[in-house]
Amino acid sequence: MNKTDPGHEIVGTFPCTQAQERFWFLDQMQQGTAANTIAVQWELRGSFDNGSVQAALQGVVDRHEILRTRIVERGGRPVQEVLAHVPFRLGSIDVRSLPQAERAARIEQIARDVSLRPFDLATPCALRVTLVRFAPERAMLLIAAHRAAFDGFSIRVLGREVGAGIAAAEAGRAPDLPEPAIQYGDYAEWLA
Repeated sequence: MNKTDPGHEIVGTFPCTQAQERFWFLDQMQQGTAANTIAVQWELRGSFDNGSVQAALQGVVDRHEILRTRIVERGGRPVQEVLAHVPFRLGSIDVRSLPQAERAARIEQIARDVSLRPFDLATPCALRVTLVRFAPERAMLLIAAHRAAFDGFSIRVLGREVGAGIAAAEAGRAPDLPEPAIQYGDYAEWLA
């Protein structure tokens, strides 16, 4: 295990996949772009606490190494460094005080802001989520993720795990999820 600056314990170093290398090179050429961001919006219904959503997302980050990964240059090539822990910060905005006719436009504006803010691949956790409460027991979960760490299949996994995590947090228990069969770094090593 390597140590970098305090609080950033590296628990694994892996080669990048070809796709990650492409995203990294594009990021080097076009810093500040959000062109490789995947944006998703989910509506949440029911009674739940913001802390439960935060706990569910932290659980997802803790379970999946790729969300605790940064891509850095070593010897002129990009590599993945997995950190032991990365704190996740859920954004939270309440628009219930706005007139109902203005809420949808405000949510779309927030969604654009969330998805257009670029990611820094050298900073771990290429996932950003904002919870927007817009009605009693209704909220939008606005998700942005970089394609170097997230793809179409990931959306389904994230949905299942966030749902299980919120339900578990609301019930005061740990989510009942199996350990991931493989981590992304293992896949990258297999491809190398």
